Amino acid sequence: MWSHYAANHEGLCFQFEVAKDIGTFAHAVPVEYSDEYPVVNWITGSEAGLLPTILRKHTGWSYELESRIVIPDGARKYLRFRPEALRGIIFGCRVKDSLIAKVRELLAERSSLGWMLPILYAARQHESRYNVRHS
Repeated sequence: MWSHYAANHEGLCFQFEVAKDIGTFAHAVPVEYSDEYPVVNWITGSEAGLLPTILRKHTGWSYELESRIVIPDGARKYLRFRPEALRGIIFGCRVKDSLIAKVRELLAERSSLGWMLPILYAARQHESRYNVRHS
């Protein structure tokens, strides 16, 4: 998933403890994996009829076990979550030092507010396989 969702391993991934923010993460819906495209009537279909296009992926991606939070009119808006729900941050194996520095700056601010700090992990490319491990 790193190469697809974290800018070719240059990004980061947040790890959440769902029980610490049920209000936000209760809206997460499992993705449906299928070999078939969803059928949508673009003329008479409703907004709800578009959900299958948002929540479906090819079965080749089923190993991801992905869930998505879909918020109508939520594009380009931040999703707020309770600070105590953030348990870890995983840096991609090609993350730039500038991003790590920015995250550390934000964590210092978080610490000054008395919030628990997440555990930091670094993804590393496996030496002999197409695999990524965390350390």
